[in-house]
Amino acid sequence: MYIYQQGFRSRIIQTIPFVIFLSVLILIPYLYSCADTLTCSYRELIWDSTFTILDPALVFSQWAIISSIAILFSPKSIFRSWLRFVAWSIPLSIAFIVVTPVSSGAFMDLFPFYRNDAACLAGGLFAALSLILIIWKYFFRRPAK
Repeated sequence: MYIYQQGFRSRIIQTIPFVIFLSVLILIPYLYSCADTLTCSYRELIWDSTFTILDPALVFSQWAIISSIAILFSPKSIFRSWLRFVAWSIPLSIAFIVVTPVSSGAFMDLFPFYRNDAACLAGGLFAALSLILIIWKYFFRRPAK
């Protein structure tokens, strides 16, 4: 049966990052629209986590979906290399975003760098390094023996 063949399963596994980032991009605006209505029972929870969790996750996912689209069309060996890269870069990006302050509370900042800025920087670096890794592995990979 074709469904259980290795090639089909590996392609399904390669779509998982795209599905995760796409679901974040769909779910967070839906949560914002839910919080705008008066009948939403989770309204306070959504508004309390907007600047700390939801906005940075949305910004990071906007950048990360670029590399997940590129990995959809790559061979399995490149996907494995990218997965090893993701295994340490995503936790490092999350740690960088979490330690960045949400806002300073100061009247005038000389160098304002907030959590959304950190998410944009981490997401941009993630996408750029992912694309560099994918292109590098695609053109300079060793031929199979």
